[in-house]
Amino acid sequence: MGGLLGSPRPDRPGHRERYHPKRAVAYPKRCPGRLNPRAVVLLIGTNDIGQGWTAAQVAQGILACAEAVRTAVPHAAIVVLSVFPRDTATSPANVAVEAANAALAQDQLPGNTQLVDMTPTLSGPDGGPIPSLFGDDLLHPNSAGYQVIAGRLMAVPVLADAPASAGSTGTGTG
Repeated sequence: MGGLLGSPRPDRPGHRERYHPKRAVAYPKRCPGRLNPRAVVLLIGTNDIGQGWTAAQVAQGILACAEAVRTAVPHAAIVVLSVFPRDTATSPANVAVEAANAALAQDQLPGNTQLVDMTPTLSGPDGGPIPSLFGDDLLHPNSAGYQVIAGRLMAVPVLADAPASAGSTGTGTG
C-alpha cells in the first residue's frame, strides 16, 4: 500500500507492520499530510486467511481499510487487489480465499475504488499459486511475481502512464 499499510518500519529493520481491521483506520490517518497520492493500491488479506480469519472477516477488514483510505485521501483512486491464491484449488485456505474474494466482489466498495482480480494472473492449473511467482512459502510474491503484478496493474487506467479517459469512473471490477 505504498507506505500506509504493511510498510517497513524504519525503527525495526526487517519488520513489517501487521494489518488488523480494528487498526485499519489508524494507518491512513497518519499519512495525508505527508502524501498526496493519485492512487492507493491495497494488497492485503492473505496472511489473515493463513491465521484462521474467516472469509467474511478478511473481506470486512479489507473493506474497512479501503473506507479508511477513502476518508484519509478522498481524491485518490483506490485499487484493491483480490486476495492471492494459496495452496491448491480445493485446500481449505484457497476455498477461504475464493470466498473472501467473492464477498469483496459483492460488497459495496467506496467510491472511486476498483477491485482487480489477481486470481487468473497468479494461479496455476491446480488453482494454487504459480511457484515461479512466489517465494519458498508460496504466499509472498518474489521479484518475478511483483513484475507480473505490476504488469497487471498497468492495465488499470488510473495506474497507467496516461490518465483515465473522461468517461471512466474508475469503479467496478478489473
